[in-house]
Amino acid sequence: MERMRIHFPLKVGIIVILFLGIIALFYSSPLPIGDDWRTFYDAGMRVLHSRNLYTTPTSFAWYSNPPWLAILLCPLAVMGPRLGWSVLSAVSVLSVVGVVQRFGLGKYHILLLSLSPPFIYTMLHGQVDAALSLGLLLPAEWWAIVALTKPQTFGGLLFWALREHFLKTFLLLVGIVTISIIIFGNWPMDLLRQPKPFVSGAHNIWLGLWPFQLVGATFLLQRGIKFRNSRYFLAASPLLLPYATVGNLYGAWLVLCMVLSKQESTAILLVWWGTVLWRAVM
Repeated sequence: MERMRIHFPLKVGIIVILFLGIIALFYSSPLPIGDDWRTFYDAGMRVLHSRNLYTTPTSFAWYSNPPWLAILLCPLAVMGPRLGWSVLSAVSVLSVVGVVQRFGLGKYHILLLSLSPPFIYTMLHGQVDAALSLGLLLPAEWWAIVALTKPQTFGGLLFWALREHFLKTFLLLVGIVTISIIIFGNWPMDLLRQPKPFVSGAHNIWLGLWPFQLVGATFLLQRGIKFRNSRYFLAASPLLLPYATVGNLYGAWLVLCMVLSKQESTAILLVWWGTVLWRAVM
């Protein structure tokens, strides 16, 4: 017991120092803040100034996520664009460690996740996919909220949560969505009315393929139902919608790292980066 009392504060201290160090590293780096972070920053500021999130675009693009994400980003928005982005980046980096521990993976998997194209994409653009993966540490019924927050990455978990914990998940969804509508008005309708130029953008990995990837999504969901395994639902997520980026493959890559050996995962990662480099120079 005494050893645990000593080790716990030590671990917390190490995590805090590491967290602050990563923030300082990103803040002082020559990297520009991510373009998507500009959208999230503006959304957080709109919440603080009681402005509508959905009827007009931000300085970079339309905000197209639920309002509770903007609320969570308010503390980062108050810090200013660069410091807020640095804190988000630090949370994303440490989230890899949290997810690896949550699913009982090894230290090598930290490298597999943090060096993957989805994670690098997320970091460069200031996206929230990696940070939102911390939601997987919560009870399964909360996964439905994570799924609605970023459906391209976690959407399949909505079906899992409703299937395995229907009553708790349903009440949680109804409660949070109802409260958000009371505060923000009919934001789902506002969101549906937004232009969606990103769907036809070159960064959409399903451009020209929709809806054919639904075949793969159906297969994965059926396997998930048959074996009652949430991994299949998570892996199906980026296949469920007509729009996804490389960053949205983060959850699917996490699943592959779970089910494949280190050698197999490493081989896939090397080939993946090879295709990225080939595409970049061609």
